Amino acid sequence: ATFPAAADPARDPYELLDRLTRLVRERAEEDELLGRACLLVRRFGAWHRLGFLCFDEWCAERLGLAPSTVRQRIALERRLQELPALREALRSGRLSYEQARLVARVAGAADVATHIEEAAATTCIAYRREVEGEEERQMWRAGELRAIVPDEVDALLADALRAARARVR
Repeated sequence: ATFPAAADPARDPYELLDRLTRLVRERAEEDELLGRACLLVRRFGAWHRLGFLCFDEWCAERLGLAPSTVRQRIALERRLQELPALREALRSGRLSYEQARLVARVAGAADVATHIEEAAATTCIAYRREVEGEEERQMWRAGELRAIVPDEVDALLADALRAARARVR
């Protein structure tokens, strides 16, 4: 893409704003496709067939992205498959990518529409604070700790907890 010089007074600022809006929308579409493609690469172990030692290496070397970034996109894609209304809100531009990630963390099939409304009605930062505050209140009430971790860490932690419980008994 060719960008005009910032000091070009002949350019219409509304034209530039329209172009920027279009580019941001196209980027969001690419993020969704990237999430879907990476989910398939991970699910079928294609990174190994491509000669990489691990998924993280494929992310960093082939995509030039941090593995955590790719995992975020995969996690969102999984939730978008479960919650079609969330995918539609993201595609329509009603929610930003980050708002969709936040809704995906807390919404279920029964209440996704409510969460979409709440997220769309406020800023991303305000909605993040609301979501994190509610998650923290629920953990305190339940007396438990929840954390968002990669699949490998989740499996490792579950194994460690099982071993510790077996040893205590």
